[in-house]
Amino acid sequence: MTQRVMFAQGLKPANRMVELHPGQAYLHRFKSARRDYKTDIWVAIILPDDEIERHGLHRRPSEAKPADGTWTTPTSERCYPCFLPARNTFRYASVKELFNLPETPPVKYAAIFGEEDEKLFQEVLDLARISPEIDFWLKMADDEEIMKGKRGKQMELIRPDGYDHVFAKISSDSDSDDLSSDKEDVKSESSAPAGSHIARFPALSTNTPTSHIKQEEGEDPEESQQKELVLGMTFRQVQNHFLLRDEYRSTIRRIFRHHLDVEDQPEAEQICMFLNSGHFNPRVVEVKDPVPFANNAGDENSNDKSQTRQIGDILRIGRKLQLQGIQLQGNDDIKGLQKLILSLGRLYKQARIFDIKLLMENVIQKLQIAWNSYPGIYPLKPLIEVVRIVDPVHLAASDPFREWIVPFIAETIDLFQYEDGKKFWKVMNSYPLLRMEINDKRSEFLKNNPERYMDVHALLRSRGVGGN
Repeated sequence: MTQRVMFAQGLKPANRMVELHPGQAYLHRFKSARRDYKTDIWVAIILPDDEIERHGLHRRPSEAKPADGTWTTPTSERCYPCFLPARNTFRYASVKELFNLPETPPVKYAAIFGEEDEKLFQEVLDLARISPEIDFWLKMADDEEIMKGKRGKQMELIRPDGYDHVFAKISSDSDSDDLSSDKEDVKSESSAPAGSHIARFPALSTNTPTSHIKQEEGEDPEESQQKELVLGMTFRQVQNHFLLRDEYRSTIRRIFRHHLDVEDQPEAEQICMFLNSGHFNPRVVEVKDPVPFANNAGDENSNDKSQTRQIGDILRIGRKLQLQGIQLQGNDDIKGLQKLILSLGRLYKQARIFDIKLLMENVIQKLQIAWNSYPGIYPLKPLIEVVRIVDPVHLAASDPFREWIVPFIAETIDLFQYEDGKKFWKVMNSYPLLRMEINDKRSEFLKNNPERYMDVHALLRSRGVGGN
């Protein structure tokens, strides 16, 4: 068996039917100059287009995205710019040489390249599997070039400043050993479907039907079966079970982390609070005398000011609700609101993994309140990032976030452009189908009420920005 075939053995090729996006991580098989041009394989992070040239990728292959941003190559033939962490390497990777992330490096990697390289491979792989945001990888790429120089290819992981929490999460996982056989309460059962993981908890009576993690849209059925969990209980029962509160907690959660992915994340506490009480912070409070909306463009002649709808109020809830404890009285409060919006985006992502529809809808309501009830356009920058966090590539048309964000952006697109047009269009260009939906909805709005959206200064005034 050749080294090329050996390294790909047991790996699942990346999906060639969809566009890959910046920040996504894969294994990349390639000819390595460091290995005397023998076949190597390593973690590769897809880079955004605006990072290409400053990292030395001046020549675009014909299969790469053209400079104008419009693909001319079928998805199955495309090349993507990539960063190889800990190797200070930037290169184009054919989608044909990309594979989904496994849990461990290839079996023969240590025998071929040595145990030290395999250990580093595992560390980078663990990082990639917890899916840090793209900014983490871009900071790492910049720091690697600074520390090693443009041509330095030594195998060493450079830890970017400001991301200790990411590495702490990896450390907390690696510190826990596997349960010994005499303490093990999690085991496989012959009656289970092939590839399933079964959790059996003694002395726990439940009539709850078997619950399954839903197969994601476009996911390979075989891979879905391998990810499936047969719990025999609700997620709340699993979360509250004694095993998750005693000495076995870290190891049990490590077993489930690939599927649940909430350990050591702030959103875990919010999810537990919601499952136990039906609420999560910050609470929603009703305002007795809400400030009336300012008129939008096209609404100046409205005789009933109470019926004037604020731009972007997709849920039509007005300003009668606010988020408890959130007051905009200074820069710190503005930053606090922006951080809250980002945390709501991360919470939505986790709620979607668990398919907790009611929690998803609650998050959308709070995102709407964060926009409606506070003046200015401060929420727009974090909302751009929330789009990237939620990653709408695989969202169904009926997904609550998609149903809300499409008309919201279609109404407020000029305000996004005003606040941070460069970042906004960078994210929009990463999701062409979402952008198409937004364009269609925008055309519909303009057809029905063009005056409402044509005067950007009137839109800004309606948010309390600018003069009369």
